[in-house]
Amino acid sequence: MPLNRDLYKYRVAFSSVKPERTIELAIQLFLGFAILYLVRNQTPSVLFNFLCLLAITSQFILSKKIKQSILFWFCMCLFFAFKLLTTYFQAANHLFIAFYLSLAFIVFFITRQNGSILRKNVQLILGLALLFSGIQKIVSSDYYSGAYFYYMLQRGDFLWPLKYLSVSFQEITSYNMKVLESSRSIYPGGATFEALKTPFSGAKTMSYYLSVVSIALELGAGIIILVKPKSFITHLLILATIWGVFFTRQEVGFLTLLTVMGLLLTENKYFIWFYTATGIIFLSLILVRIGFL
Repeated sequence: MPLNRDLYKYRVAFSSVKPERTIELAIQLFLGFAILYLVRNQTPSVLFNFLCLLAITSQFILSKKIKQSILFWFCMCLFFAFKLLTTYFQAANHLFIAFYLSLAFIVFFITRQNGSILRKNVQLILGLALLFSGIQKIVSSDYYSGAYFYYMLQRGDFLWPLKYLSVSFQEITSYNMKVLESSRSIYPGGATFEALKTPFSGAKTMSYYLSVVSIALELGAGIIILVKPKSFITHLLILATIWGVFFTRQEVGFLTLLTVMGLLLTENKYFIWFYTATGIIFLSLILVRIGFL
């Protein structure tokens, strides 16, 4: 009996919170991203962005019901679609994911808030995004060889904590950026810049192994999300991917959306808290303009 009681307490400790509460948290984080995106990104029209910002913010703060409106999410979807069409060749990953998530929320409210359909759509968006991202990196010789990471190291856009731990690293990357700006060079296929200095010894080797780990994480996470979206290991891989990208290249906008999708897929209350806290941290970084949107 005591053993059964202990097992029961263990299950209760790891029991899920209400699904509707998890979805509400995810919606709050997503709308927070949308608001900060409008604040940070002022193209193609400041007036257009301001009007969208005003509409989303007022609905976000003043009314709970409007966030459950199909019309509201249809407008959100149209907004991100407009952004994609007007900046398609320069659009980053987060803009595509934001558009897909808007569609998923439209379907969610059309189906009378069917949580299982929302989770299935999010599972497909996240799983396929990571899977194809890993595949694309495998077929890219620059990425697989570590050349891309090495180039980003030379620029100082990669492994940013080193800027604060090593004075020489910051001096070398500042020099490299001046060389690139003066020559107006563009990242070539071979990634061979003879004029650029190496930030530290072993940088090329480390870049290669980081590329291999990055590919393995994305492929592994993509596959397991499609097979077992609720598994404990699945969410460990998702979080490892999220924080791995953050500590190597601070794409906080994209990572916020990955956090939202991870939150929607889990039923473990500790993962829910961790995803929520992570999303708030990334939104705060977007607000203070740290990292890439």
